[in-house]
Amino acid sequence: HSLEDGQGLPEEVKPTFTRLCDTRIDKFRHGRVLLATNVIALFRVDENWATQHLLPLFDWQRSEVEARAVWEGFLLSPRLYRPLLSAIKQPMLETSIHYTQLGQHAEQFAAFLTFAALDPGETFTAKELAQATKALPIEGLQSAAQTLVRALDGAGEQRGEYWRNRVLPYFKSIWPKTIDV
Repeated sequence: HSLEDGQGLPEEVKPTFTRLCDTRIDKFRHGRVLLATNVIALFRVDENWATQHLLPLFDWQRSEVEARAVWEGFLLSPRLYRPLLSAIKQPMLETSIHYTQLGQHAEQFAAFLTFAALDPGETFTAKELAQATKALPIEGLQSAAQTLVRALDGAGEQRGEYWRNRVLPYFKSIWPKTIDV
């Protein structure tokens, strides 16, 4: 059956999901990755539960091993969902520092960060996004640049407008201003 936003997790799954989030049980890490893959849906259905049990796993300060696992899960199909981004803002910005730990998902993170910077909304300041982008290694900046090209290509007939309103401001306020990049 389908779940509605804000209805809360069904009682038949809540205890299981809560137990999966217990980081003292290593063998449940794959379950935590699967939960992270669906974090937006879980957050929408039961924000309180997600905030209490799942979102803390994204925090690099708590556990690098757990954060890496859930970020990898999320990055399998990341989407910009503002309320979630607000809730995991600091861990997300800090993920740039852990770029190389993300392995095959690192490029996906750089692309995600770039899309967030192209449309920051009220969630991030230009300074925060600039610092996170600057913290990316050169491979991450290459992924960011490729993302900008894809975004421009995807703008189709609105390319000129997209360049003026999104990409140019990105280069002015987000992209690192060092000679080497």
